Amino acid sequence: MKAATQGLDLEVMRGAKTLLSHEKVHLVLLEITFDDTYLDAPSAAETLSYMRSMDFRLLSFYKMHFRNGFASWIDALFVNPNAKMLIRPE
Repeated sequence: MKAATQGLDLEVMRGAKTLLSHEKVHLVLLEITFDDTYLDAPSAAETLSYMRSMDFRLLSFYKMHFRNGFASWIDALFVNPNAKMLIRPE
């Protein structure tokens, strides 16, 4: 699953709670904001906390973006370590 909803990524994740909690989604790539780029966007801590509550763990950050010399937003990849991923036998 990938979300790019201009500051509403956490709301999308909340809407997908059933999918996330039933391990139907293995990976999530979304934006985490550090400033006021988007009106009423959740804090980075709020987004990280919610994903953790859904048993997703931060795997990596990608593409840090800056505005006026300060961190503005970044893509974050989360994984559910409990999800049964399809693995092709060798």
